[in-house]
Amino acid sequence: MARILFSAFSNIDWIPGAMDPFFQGFITELSEAGNQVLLIRTNDFINTFDIKKWHTGIDKDALVETVKRFSPQLIIAPNHSIPDALLQCTDCPILIYSADAPAHYASPDVIRENVDRYTFLHHWDQTFGDVCVKNFGCAREQNIHTGYYTAIKSAESEIKNNLVFIGSLGWPQIIRSRFQELTSQEELTALLAEFDEKTQVKEKWDTNFLHLLTFSERVRTLDCICDLGLKIYGWPYNLLEAVPYSIGIARCFDFTPVFTLEKTEEILNQTLIAPTLPNAQAPDGLSWRCVDVMASSACLISPPKKDLKRISPYVEIPTYQSALECRELCKKLLADEAWRREVVEGSHKAVEEHCRFTHLFKKLEAHFGLPLTSQEKGSITRAEALYPVPHNFIFRIKQTPAYKRWQKTMSFKIAKKIYRSIWP
Repeated sequence: MARILFSAFSNIDWIPGAMDPFFQGFITELSEAGNQVLLIRTNDFINTFDIKKWHTGIDKDALVETVKRFSPQLIIAPNHSIPDALLQCTDCPILIYSADAPAHYASPDVIRENVDRYTFLHHWDQTFGDVCVKNFGCAREQNIHTGYYTAIKSAESEIKNNLVFIGSLGWPQIIRSRFQELTSQEELTALLAEFDEKTQVKEKWDTNFLHLLTFSERVRTLDCICDLGLKIYGWPYNLLEAVPYSIGIARCFDFTPVFTLEKTEEILNQTLIAPTLPNAQAPDGLSWRCVDVMASSACLISPPKKDLKRISPYVEIPTYQSALECRELCKKLLADEAWRREVVEGSHKAVEEHCRFTHLFKKLEAHFGLPLTSQEKGSITRAEALYPVPHNFIFRIKQTPAYKRWQKTMSFKIAKKIYRSIWP
């Protein structure tokens, strides 16, 4: 049994307190393996990209004292999302899980200053490990390349959906605004050339350009399968951005929140096919959702990926390379239940043999020399953000979709300038 501090940013930041189903599964499995887990949802404490910047009004000392009393033996911090003060008041090893590419790690300067303390956990693709060696100066052996893991389980359920997509479309706002500000053909030509370079040349990848490409490809793919019995779940603000390009996506959208591990499992087990969509940031790797689908009663389909054959050695996962191919593939699978069942059953075998969190814990035990699996009773404790009452009210307002929409307007920028001129 070990004491583990798990510190992560939740992508589901529009619902107060919510954590990604993947993190929920990770934390739950750590507890069920007999470990004591202290959870910190960093959305509630610090800036997303700068771990030294705390939200105004947070009681930092209270959180530091909580962590000191807990005295962690291991810190797990996906994308290095953890308050810097907690790194300073502890001396245990730190495991950075690559939830995204290393370019998304928060405060890379902090990693470089204490690189010997870190281990980097990636999927099978060696690229992320190469990047960490180059960018942070770590040793090659500080990088662990492992597979994909899930806590989702299959169950016999009444089928309610032909197709389901749970997720987002991407975040195109920054680059989209640059296109909207163009005033000449020359400027358009130059920006398109920059777009091509920063989405096609890996060494020059730019996250914002990649988000725009992902958004475009996902909208086109979902639009092609809207009439096949598709149901879409996710953040309304993000999904409904697609309305000008596909009214069909709006017709398929369901406002029911699907953000817990249990609800995700329920929806997938009521579905025949769950496509994973193109992701410009991961040309070879898979999303967490792929192994979740493989563990459920739904059939996974995917754009072609190198990791597909490795994660599914017993059956070939059906793949598509265009929106039209996705449509034809879905129609074939819906008409061929025997083929669909073959893919599902082969996926289950692969998950049970290689993709459970207990498989990961055994690898981490060997690396850290720390017992992570035992017959003892584990626990999960959540660190709560403590605010003065007025600030807590303001913080909750900032989490609403209406406020986030306002942040993208000119009136918000003007109001922010005025605020900063008064309270710098």
